[in-house]
Amino acid sequence: MKKIIVCIFVLLTGTTIFAKSVKFSVDMTGQTISPNGIHVSGDFQIAAGYIDNWNPAICTMLQEGSSNIYSIIVNIPAFQKYEYRFINGDLFYETEFIPVESQVGYGFNDNRWIYIDSIANDTTLIGAIKYGGNAPEGKKLVRFLVDMSYETVSANGVHVAGSFNSWGFALSALYSFESSIYEVIQYMPDGNYEYKFANGSNAINAEIVPAGCATNNNRSIFVAKDTIMAVVCFSGCGPCGTGINDVETSAVNIFPNPSNGNAKIFFNELHNNISINDAKGSLINSYEDFTNSSLSIANLKPGIYFIFVTNILNKKQTAFKYIVQ
Repeated sequence: MKKIIVCIFVLLTGTTIFAKSVKFSVDMTGQTISPNGIHVSGDFQIAAGYIDNWNPAICTMLQEGSSNIYSIIVNIPAFQKYEYRFINGDLFYETEFIPVESQVGYGFNDNRWIYIDSIANDTTLIGAIKYGGNAPEGKKLVRFLVDMSYETVSANGVHVAGSFNSWGFALSALYSFESSIYEVIQYMPDGNYEYKFANGSNAINAEIVPAGCATNNNRSIFVAKDTIMAVVCFSGCGPCGTGINDVETSAVNIFPNPSNGNAKIFFNELHNNISINDAKGSLINSYEDFTNSSLSIANLKPGIYFIFVTNILNKKQTAFKYIVQ
């Protein structure tokens, strides 16, 4: 009883001084529940007001009704990375075995991890991840990785947006453990998804995906299992420095950009296929084997557009963002 009283006291005294509510939850389906309860332990505990970090006995998770879901809400500072693991009991040897896809993975670190990227007045939900598993019931883990070596990373961070999060460019922030590689874990049902990375937190910061690896001018993935994606270079098809499907940037120019809706594209070479797409990759207009040296564009609504120009003769592609204010 003393342990529970201490736990409740620090939670109550800590709720007003931290920036973000975070709900850890775990699905214990198929597990024999320890009489000592289900706990979560990690390096967030002192920040949440507990007596020390990685204490396996003080963060008791409560059963949600008669379900197999156990959860706890803590208040911790945002814009930080935290590591944690679930424990079926209150001793550290009773901890779960965490699959490779969910592990930090660097320096043989086998903890789970999460980056808290918001101070919004809501609760960040983590789970309900299956105990000893990668994802909640009915979903798969997808771990996105992007190399920002050639970019000056925005003060607003690196994000990924796609059909899995309704193209919310500020919703899924990536974290860098080392060097220039940024990553994030997302959970989603089986299916086909399109996505792209952004050096910032809105569509104007989105990368231009080269034709060699593009689907509707976006990246794409078919989710059927827990997956750690290969590292790709921002605005590239392969790792940085390999030259795989690099985007040409000098063969075409547009002026003015941004514009009020009227601009002109200038071509250094003739015989081009042109497509104009909105920020989600939907085709707005296209031109096949365009042979003039310039193209006037007008009547576009305010927003962000991606223009792709592929020269029919030499197969070079130019891609750029066009902004209508």
